[in-house]
Amino acid sequence: VFRKLDGLCINMICPLHGPIWRRDIPYIVGKYDAWSRYAPEKRGVVIACASMYGNTESAANAVAGRLAAKGVRVGLSPVEADKFDVISGLVGRAKLRGVDVVLPSDVVVTRGMGTEGPFETVPVEAIPDDARIVDLGPRAVEALGESFASARMVLWTGVLGRWSEAPQLAATEAVGKALSRCRATAVVVGPSLGAAMGRLMLTPFLAHVSSGGDATLRYLEGESLPALKALMEDA
Repeated sequence: VFRKLDGLCINMICPLHGPIWRRDIPYIVGKYDAWSRYAPEKRGVVIACASMYGNTESAANAVAGRLAAKGVRVGLSPVEADKFDVISGLVGRAKLRGVDVVLPSDVVVTRGMGTEGPFETVPVEAIPDDARIVDLGPRAVEALGESFASARMVLWTGVLGRWSEAPQLAATEAVGKALSRCRATAVVVGPSLGAAMGRLMLTPFLAHVSSGGDATLRYLEGESLPALKALMEDA
């Protein structure tokens, strides 16, 4: 449609909603043209997540912050710039203790705004400008599976791919199966992940599956939970 405007002298843009534009007409037309083609204005990484209680969102923010700290553009993903030093400190402490921080090396993406694909796997450093991340890639899944070999316990919260619309469960299923076969005690928490394990019929093969993701993390952090406190007082 915008190609038909080539060669025309446009002095004013009068949208149905919003201000009337009388200046910077080429700039405004260029924006409309780019948006109509779903063309991103900046090259970067998009981190997509759905979160009912905020835990998955917190994990996504941590990944976004880690990438941003390395100078990677993360698009519209929320980034807490004031947490860069905190994240760098945590990663540094993990390295000193011999703990690996595993970030995805490849992801599954879909072009444009569609939810049904087609899908393709790309390295995280080569995500196309018009693509959205919907799941982890096979190399990232393999790396997670390998990390279970030396683990005594694995705590997992949050599905690995898109959950809200047209769920992408390939990575979640692969990691769930790897976890069910390893020797580690598998503790899976969170409403979305618990539902995914049930849908994939993996629940019987895991040590513990709970929808109480937020409560579990708060308990592990040492916070006092009212329900548990009441039960202990009545015992």
